Amino acid sequence: MTIKAPPAASALSAEPIPSIDLVADSSTPSLRFDATVPRQLVRRVSVADVLVTDSARTGSDTFVVAAQLRPRHQFGENEQTYDFLLLEEMYRQAALLLGYRHYDVSLDLQSAILRTMKLHIADLDAMRVSSRRTEAVLSVSARPRRNIAGRIQSVAFNADIRLDGRLALDGEGQLFLLPKNVYERMRRRSGEAKYAALPPAPDHTPAPASVVGRQRARNVVITPPVLDGAGRASAELVVDPNHPCMFGQLDHIPGNIQMEGGRQLAVAEVARRLGLPADQLAVVGAVAEFVDYAELGLPSRVTVEVDDLRPDAPNGAVGSASVQVSQGGDTVSRAELQVATRL
Repeated sequence: MTIKAPPAASALSAEPIPSIDLVADSSTPSLRFDATVPRQLVRRVSVADVLVTDSARTGSDTFVVAAQLRPRHQFGENEQTYDFLLLEEMYRQAALLLGYRHYDVSLDLQSAILRTMKLHIADLDAMRVSSRRTEAVLSVSARPRRNIAGRIQSVAFNADIRLDGRLALDGEGQLFLLPKNVYERMRRRSGEAKYAALPPAPDHTPAPASVVGRQRARNVVITPPVLDGAGRASAELVVDPNHPCMFGQLDHIPGNIQMEGGRQLAVAEVARRLGLPADQLAVVGAVAEFVDYAELGLPSRVTVEVDDLRPDAPNGAVGSASVQVSQGGDTVSRAELQVATRL
């Protein structure tokens, strides 16, 4: 996501939550799109980075969440489809909002941590960027887990996500809730151990933007990829705490940067193997698990193993990639990514 975070089921084998379809229901509450929620509820520093605008409870553990996607966002580099990283951020914000607003999580007393996440693009054509702001609605079904005293320890959930009324994605996730004093004690103890064991990260030179499928150099978060003798590609994370929207006020490397590093390396390696420009490829599915906290200022290695390459597969799918981010040889996150050619 150096303490070990609370144990969680693997993102690849978590018990499924029954999906729901609330958007078409005439009883669904109306949602507002004219203003964002307070930035503290989604843990963003800048109001401009807040995507979610409203939420409503529709049942004991079912909800709808509204968000708005701008056609020209920091991660709107591709003019045809919305960027996968932007969708991950929307999903993360929706999960945090549900915890803080609907499950009585205290902003002052508790930390909310998205431990696992799964996103799958159901309709790539529905991801096309329109000339105006796109209204997103997430229909969410949740399953809270409480301790013996009744305090919520985690919330597992899934969501169907519609863009301008059209089903575009589906997702699953698990939010862990920790008392802040416990979080701070664990972070301090594990952080001290890692900083004592590892040297500081050197200044890294980012890979060329075109190699990783980016247009803006500032959005590159890995070094140039290298290959090992086993055919795996690897790179070092390049972390810029001053990035305008990828980094918040955090004491660790956020999961979105780890996911973006894995995505950039996966796209670069698939493009190399198929002889395609990297900007013709997109990640259309991700299953991620954040195993440990990635400490700032320490070397963070991303490795990718690509398999199941299918350049002639239908629907543009070309392969999958197993991603791992590690510090000092210890895994901090892992993911399975699906790569496809852009429309």
